[in-house]
Amino acid sequence: MRGSAVRQGRSVRWSMMIAVGAGLLAGGVARADNHLATCSVRMIDALHEPGGVDPRITVLRPYLEQPPFTAWKSFRLVEEKTFTIAHETTEKFTLPNGSQASLTFVEHMLRPDGKHRLRLRLEIEKRAQKVLDTTFVLDEGGVVLQAGQKHGKGLLVLGFSCAIPNG
Repeated sequence: MRGSAVRQGRSVRWSMMIAVGAGLLAGGVARADNHLATCSVRMIDALHEPGGVDPRITVLRPYLEQPPFTAWKSFRLVEEKTFTIAHETTEKFTLPNGSQASLTFVEHMLRPDGKHRLRLRLEIEKRAQKVLDTTFVLDEGGVVLQAGQKHGKGLLVLGFSCAIPNG
């Protein structure tokens, strides 16, 4: 009986140590991910009619001149939103086609070369129905393009870029 009580006491102590250790680790992760990201979302109308690339988005030209975007002949910036988003928070915004979008800062990672890498989650709802729920990784200084929704006579292309200021 005594051996059983000793084993049970050890088990409880180990469980408490594991719980405390997990709490400390979680606290360390939270402090490590206490970053703010400044993100831009460029909302672009892609059309089949000739017209080239809007001069306000020439930074995206190399991406827009590659398949599958070569199916469209003109790209016009409709709107651009820039916001600061904290780790594990969500920024909501309305797209030009009336859909509701939310961007969540899921995770911050540091690449071996010292640059920041963000894991972001994009959700889009149209008339209270979810039409997109995707998670993507964005390297600082990079761009992620998302397309597929209609906008007027064309296609709505979303261009995401983020930076960690003073990171």
